[in-house]
Amino acid sequence: MTLQEQRDNAVQKTLREIKAIAGDGMPDRAALEAMKERLVALTKRTDLFPRADFPATGNEDDDTYLLSQDADGGFALYLYSSGSDGETPPHDHRTWAVIAGIEEVEHNKIYKRLDDGSTPGQGRIALDHEFSVTAGTGLALAAEDVHSIHVDMSQPVMHLHLYGKGFEFLSGRVSFDMINGTTAPYGGAMSEPAE
Repeated sequence: MTLQEQRDNAVQKTLREIKAIAGDGMPDRAALEAMKERLVALTKRTDLFPRADFPATGNEDDDTYLLSQDADGGFALYLYSSGSDGETPPHDHRTWAVIAGIEEVEHNKIYKRLDDGSTPGQGRIALDHEFSVTAGTGLALAAEDVHSIHVDMSQPVMHLHLYGKGFEFLSGRVSFDMINGTTAPYGGAMSEPAE
C-alpha cells in the first residue's frame, strides 16, 4: 500500500468517527471537543504527513491542501503548510472548525462578541483568551466563534483544519476591526456582506 493510500485510509477512518460524533445537526461544544480529540489522534501519525508531500511555498492558496470533502462541501479537511510569518484579522467562519497541530505553532486569539450582530457593518469584539496549537494539540471553534491566527516562526507550520463546510461553500464571513467596531467581508470571493 502506498503512503497516499495509507493517508487516505487514515483520513477516511478519522472522518467516519468524527461524523458519528457530529450527528446530523450542528455539533455542540462537547461534540466539538470529542471531534477535536479524533483529529489530534490523526496528527500523531506524522509518518502520513511528510513535508515533501506538502511543501510550503509562502503562497496561502498553494500552501492549502484539500485532503477530503463531502460532495455537498461538508466535512472539508485541509492541511495547511505555511512557511511565512503572518496573521489574520479577527474573523468568523460561519461553520464549526477543528484545528490540530502536526508541526510548529499556530497562535490563536479567541474573541467574544459584545454586540448582538443586528446592525450591518458593525461588530464589537474583545479578546477572551489565547491558545497556541502545537504538535499533538487542537482547538475547536463553534460557528459563531471569532478568532485570529498569528504565525511568527522560522519553521513552516503544518496543521490540519476541519470545517463543517468547505470555504467555497460558505458565504457571509466577516472580519472585525476592533478599533472602529466595524465588520467587512472576509475571504475574497467566498464572502458576501454580512446581513
